[in-house]
Amino acid sequence: MAITDIVQQKKEAALNNLTSSTSKTASPKVKLDPLYDTPPVGDGVTSFERVNLLIANPAELTWWDKNGNGQLDPDEPVATGGVIRDIPLALGNNTIAIVQKSAGKSVSDPTILNLYRESSLFQNTPANQYATTLQQLAIAYWGRPLTPEERQVGIDYLIKSGGNTQGVIDYLRSTPEFIAYYTSPNFLDAITKAYQTLYHRGPTASEIAAALAQPDPTLLPALLLQSENPLDQQLLAAKVLAAEQITQNYSTLLEGAQGNTLLLNEAVRAQLSQMSVTTPPGQIVAAIKNSPTDVVTPGKTVAYAGTTITLEFDRPIDWRRLDTNQDGKLDIRNLNQNGDTGELQIAWGGSGNNPPQLNNAQLAAAVIDPIPAYGSRFLTITGVAITAKDSTQPLDGDLTLILVGVPDVQYGITSNVVFTI
Repeated sequence: MAITDIVQQKKEAALNNLTSSTSKTASPKVKLDPLYDTPPVGDGVTSFERVNLLIANPAELTWWDKNGNGQLDPDEPVATGGVIRDIPLALGNNTIAIVQKSAGKSVSDPTILNLYRESSLFQNTPANQYATTLQQLAIAYWGRPLTPEERQVGIDYLIKSGGNTQGVIDYLRSTPEFIAYYTSPNFLDAITKAYQTLYHRGPTASEIAAALAQPDPTLLPALLLQSENPLDQQLLAAKVLAAEQITQNYSTLLEGAQGNTLLLNEAVRAQLSQMSVTTPPGQIVAAIKNSPTDVVTPGKTVAYAGTTITLEFDRPIDWRRLDTNQDGKLDIRNLNQNGDTGELQIAWGGSGNNPPQLNNAQLAAAVIDPIPAYGSRFLTITGVAITAKDSTQPLDGDLTLILVGVPDVQYGITSNVVFTI
């Protein structure tokens, strides 16, 4: 064969390769959905039995080529909206090939994603069985999951007690957090709240009758865990799975809440109250991370006479939740005075040509006694004088009061409420 023929053959082969590569669909860019990625995110390790995969550059048809033949078979899931959903994972290593095809082009080269599924949070060990029980009780009594420390202490206790939960229940029902969570003096309201917390429904007539017959109402949340309704048990199981994910991510979530445990607890309760059986636990964690950490709402009205300030809020307030030492009154913490302590946090500031100002010592010493009734929209602060910055000149300006972390009766995110005098 002549040299010129060999050169021509190589040119034709190179041209064929070029034509083939340009007519092939680009390979998909694939990653594990972070909502199904147990920490640390991005390492290809998860504890979920089924996961979603995200496609950054989906073609007309993108699928999991689990049969490895480059063709779309009936049992192979297809991406919709850039997501391939519900990919089952075996324990250990999983190799997943994703391919795609655009109109007028051939099937892409596969993108290989290697995922490792570690043992589930709920492997059949006493510690994890106890963790399930503890999370159920924490949700029932506090409306929230356990912190990592609370979880470990509870597991250690149940191991030593042989699984007897009575001591745990006795502790939970004696805590200020339980008293604050079920703060309504109306027993029927408390029964309804317990059912809403666990199962997102109100009690039936027979369930109300059974609850009213209980000699000790503080045992009711634990007793409700024994519901025989299959839908109740499915939702409770989903909440426990979400609770374990929240506990695992607790330090990150607390950091996002600027170290404010009360604020984090409110965000957690809000998300658990909205979840369904099908809500991925990772989605709950992500929603908590994105919860507002500085909710500011305006007060409705404010009045001042002598040394008395009367504030009206735009919604019912759960004052008892602020009463952390359960003494029936609220000590004010003046945030403008370093070192002051108290339960109701108030900051203030003046503006204008000759702005008004509060007497810091009087504000720090003020006590709300007794605390307003559950659901009251009014708060009265007495014994605090408002004066002009320059007492020799007429007062000219506004006084702004900020009440920090005020909880409403619906247990939504607490708010920083602003009043202007």
